[in-house]
Amino acid sequence: MNILVIGRGGREHAIIWALKRSEKVRRIYCAPGNAGTAQLAENVDIGEMEFGRLVQFAKDTAIDLVVVGPDDPLAAGIVDEFELRTFPSMARARMPRRSKAAKSS
Repeated sequence: MNILVIGRGGREHAIIWALKRSEKVRRIYCAPGNAGTAQLAENVDIGEMEFGRLVQFAKDTAIDLVVVGPDDPLAAGIVDEFELRTFPSMARARMPRRSKAAKSS
């Protein structure tokens, strides 16, 4: 399985570290990634909000699964751009937040 992880932080590093433990994973790419992710995956010089370029990269490299780490691309609808499996799904990305009143009860 070829996987594209989108993001540049510690969350994405941890996701890649966990994914690498699976024998089913062939290659992992991280866009844009960081120095830590470069030790575990192949960083790709594409920003998290460059949806068109990310989709084209996924097609060109036969990506089977996209994992989106940052909230901003999720809120902007990145999952709708891909025609393959993504995590989290759009339904998860749009879950309503609990109000402060609900949290205190």
